[in-house]
Amino acid sequence: MADSYGWSKAVDDLRLINQEIVKNHAGLPVILMGHSMGSFMTQDYMARYPDTIQAAALSATNGPPGTLGKLAQLVSRIEKLRNGNQGHSTLLANMSFKAFNKAFAPNRTEFDWLSRDEDEVDKYVADPLCGFDCSIATWIGLLDAMTRIASDDAMVKMNKDMPIYVFSGTDDPVGEKTKGVKRLLKQYEKHGFTSVTHKFYEEGRHELLNETNRDEVTADLIEWLKTVIR
Repeated sequence: MADSYGWSKAVDDLRLINQEIVKNHAGLPVILMGHSMGSFMTQDYMARYPDTIQAAALSATNGPPGTLGKLAQLVSRIEKLRNGNQGHSTLLANMSFKAFNKAFAPNRTEFDWLSRDEDEVDKYVADPLCGFDCSIATWIGLLDAMTRIASDDAMVKMNKDMPIYVFSGTDDPVGEKTKGVKRLLKQYEKHGFTSVTHKFYEEGRHELLNETNRDEVTADLIEWLKTVIR
């Protein structure tokens, strides 16, 4: 992420892509799907550009930050003072990814929390573009966004009648084993959203589309997409 406004610039990039899609595929519904960090960008997009998509799907997401999220937000500011925007924080890594993996001890890899499918985890580990340490600027952008996108102010800007599909694994640490996801669903209910569908997959971890039951997950997603298109 950039030193300043990096998160906002990334969401604006989504809008540029959206404009190109609409231009080249006029008349077709546009559905935005975001996974993990992308799910938070999708939530932000829903508040900033509510009339540019016809539906949204959120995979492995979370809602308003709990106590740990608020603490991490404070820690990110302190770490910025210590290491700078483009520096890295062992403390933030320990509070997130390393903490995620502890729930699945004894661990085979540092990324067991991603999936029960060991082959998929090994692909992730072997990929040089995966598993890198996020910059402190990235952490600040993400943590600040998580507070903003699930706020009452953000909710009132969203299209309450737009179909939204939320799906998560019951063992996904990012969603706090569905606890955080349920906070998000309560926000949608509170603000009168009319077309929210959710599904939780027992023992599913973070990457449901790379999980051992991915055929089931994919089929459910496609069925929802068909319903939206109809």
